[in-house]
Amino acid sequence: MDYYFFTSHSSSEDERGAVKRFHDDLERQLWVQAGLGVGGILDRYGLAPGWERSTTDRADWVPSMVALCSGDYFADPDCREEWVRFAGRVRKHTAERAPAEKCLITVRWRGSLPQRPEGVEPRYLNRAWWPPVHGPDDGSGLADFMRHRGQSKEYYAIVTDVVRQILEAKHIDLAADPSSTGPEPRSEPRESEVPVVRDNAVRSIAISYVGADQPWADWLRGVFREKGHQVDLFRWNAHHETSLKDSLDVAASRTDRVVVLLSRHYLINRSRQPQDWESALVDSAHPEKIVRVRLDSTPLPAELRTTSMITLEQPTAEVVDELVRAVESAPVGNR
Repeated sequence: MDYYFFTSHSSSEDERGAVKRFHDDLERQLWVQAGLGVGGILDRYGLAPGWERSTTDRADWVPSMVALCSGDYFADPDCREEWVRFAGRVRKHTAERAPAEKCLITVRWRGSLPQRPEGVEPRYLNRAWWPPVHGPDDGSGLADFMRHRGQSKEYYAIVTDVVRQILEAKHIDLAADPSSTGPEPRSEPRESEVPVVRDNAVRSIAISYVGADQPWADWLRGVFREKGHQVDLFRWNAHHETSLKDSLDVAASRTDRVVVLLSRHYLINRSRQPQDWESALVDSAHPEKIVRVRLDSTPLPAELRTTSMITLEQPTAEVVDELVRAVESAPVGNR
């Protein structure tokens, strides 16, 4: 994973999940513009499995910072530390190499911005982005705009423009802090969340997929049927009103295991509503029944990057057997 940006925001600013939604929309648009294998970092999410970091270390090495500015932001000690550390890198790079101010991207998030918070250079606040239909002094910001017009063309134009700035910042190649080594590998791998207890009982299995992955769904149905299990296919249509969470909850209520086929087509969809991947695949009504299967190298949504997962991109006999074991670990009739 090549990290292009991180989103810096106050811990009090995630009303209705707006911060997370904005960050996820930036990532999706970044995939469109820069291709797969890139992403951003948000809070406890964002880093690929096998990596760890502290809350503010990202300010020392990530190429750009998207700061969601508000009164609460500049009153938050963690946000102020991130700002000071990242702005210090910008000043140092500008003095020693080339202008790098574009790497610090400011977005007016909520309320009137302070005139001059201590240690913050006014030019960053003067260019803070706000929705085009509002004036700079009406007390609103992007969070308010999203609440009322979060599905509008104007909102997605904002996302596209911020991503444009992220890409420009990437080309600047902002120097990392000399003391930073980037994300550090975990000393111990994450243990699988799926207990392996195998028997010969017949399981009922649901496979959740999208139409473009029909061949994978058909093939896996054959694999599980050869083992004697009952299999139902649940084709998820992102254009319908049913959310992914509701679709998976229905599947889980009817079966012993739900195998979710995560692919480019599944993850980068054109749903009418933004998907809450965490509630659907991590905090679902039956999380113990979910088996996450990755079909390709598409970057995962931030909140899925540290969850247990079986990678089926190269379906060797060993990987297929691992998937069968995960499915057969489900208690029979646990509905």
